[in-house]
Amino acid sequence: FQPSAVVWRALLGAYTVHGHMELARHAAECILDLAPLNASTFVLLSNIYGSTSRLGDKTVMRKMMEDR
Repeated sequence: FQPSAVVWRALLGAYTVHGHMELARHAAECILDLAPLNASTFVLLSNIYGSTSRLGDKTVMRKMMEDR
């Protein structure tokens, strides 16, 4: 069984709500592998980085989103 982007998005939301940021990052990377043009993943991951004071990573995410 290979999870779809929808499954990974559900996991991303759950990990974010429960504060599991490394798992959230992994879920976001899996989503980007499956649906690289979906901007919502970049926004969610950027917001996760912002909420955990990882502002450098947040800036990188925003730049990646602009480049795509």
